[in-house]
Amino acid sequence: MNAPEAGHKYCCGCAQEIVESLRFGIPPDGCVRELTVGREHEISYLLNHLSGTSRSLLVKANWGAGKTHLLRLLQEEALARGYITSFVTADANAAVRFNRMDQVFGAACQNIQIPGKRERGLQHLLDVFVEAYNDDPLRPGLREISNNGRWDYSEFLAAPAVFIALRAWLFAVQSTNGHVTRNTILDWFGSPWVYRTQRRVLYRELVDRDRAMFRDSRAEWQFYADNVFFFHTDGHRQSWDALNDLHVLAQALGYAGLILLVDEFEDVIRNLGRINWQHAAFWNLFTMFRGQRFKGQSYFAVTPDFEQRCKRLLLEKMIVDYDYNQFDELPSCRITPPTGGQLLTLIPKLVDIHEAAYGWKADEPKIQLTLARTCDELEKSVMADRVRMTIKKMVAFLDDVYGNRLSHGTRT
Repeated sequence: MNAPEAGHKYCCGCAQEIVESLRFGIPPDGCVRELTVGREHEISYLLNHLSGTSRSLLVKANWGAGKTHLLRLLQEEALARGYITSFVTADANAAVRFNRMDQVFGAACQNIQIPGKRERGLQHLLDVFVEAYNDDPLRPGLREISNNGRWDYSEFLAAPAVFIALRAWLFAVQSTNGHVTRNTILDWFGSPWVYRTQRRVLYRELVDRDRAMFRDSRAEWQFYADNVFFFHTDGHRQSWDALNDLHVLAQALGYAGLILLVDEFEDVIRNLGRINWQHAAFWNLFTMFRGQRFKGQSYFAVTPDFEQRCKRLLLEKMIVDYDYNQFDELPSCRITPPTGGQLLTLIPKLVDIHEAAYGWKADEPKIQLTLARTCDELEKSVMADRVRMTIKKMVAFLDDVYGNRLSHGTRT
């Protein structure tokens, strides 16, 4: 990576990446905290919650006020504090329905991020496990997972599927078809519902192929009888257990735990088309907040009137035998949108990043005056996405100024 230009904090390549992301009004991963402005008290509360005793929190803000941004801020801070994270967007139209914990678990696996690595995916956590186990198989936590290296069963993990996956991932490195085994695990955990009719495929690939390497004495029929390969049976029990096992595994590997961040949770009201699905989604939300089945932390982005909308929905469907107080008891934090005045503090950073990205020097007084007017317009706008649109306008203006400089054959 190139060194930063003289007088700038960012190298050219990094700055260009930031500008490209900001053209969509979104700061890239790794820069969210630095490009967050205003709302110091609210943000301080959110960040302190990471170290508190409460496990779950509703993050409330109006549409366009920065819910997603603040979840990403929490994620960035959590990674810096040694947590693994998974950022999940609830979307009933894209197989992430919150009434289906197998889909929630699948999305969590696909989006796992570990400290120090920008790429997402369960494979990175599993690779860390293999490295740690090969380095010291008797390390506390790892010894219990493997039952002292016998790999016949594990009482340390609640989900048999996680135990099978860890064992198969570990021994796959010694197999000529190891890449097939690992791809099967990732596909299975990423979309467990797809494998409801493929339990024999999973058995052959993840158990039978390497059976000579461990001491599991169970017959093939026992894996089927115990629903080892299913995530949807018994009220999605194994989905809950597997999600919590990822938290347990993270701690066994020396991380602080797993934090789940759920964006667009309003989807359970907008897009879940059946009241029984919505009822189940609410139950899963309450279960998450009770912290009995998932011991990690979780954050849900919602609008300020989320609880009232949920209760109104249930009442409209004539659901009267329901404890509506459960909604009122959910801990929450209300977030206000940044003001135009607060966005003013972002101007010097945007100018510096753009200069570093394209090697030019801005005429700062004139440019900052124009950018300040753009921020002032924010207060008059009624657009839901006005903060993001303001940032896009500011970057577009800098692009135009730079483009005009180039057309006149000078950068300074």
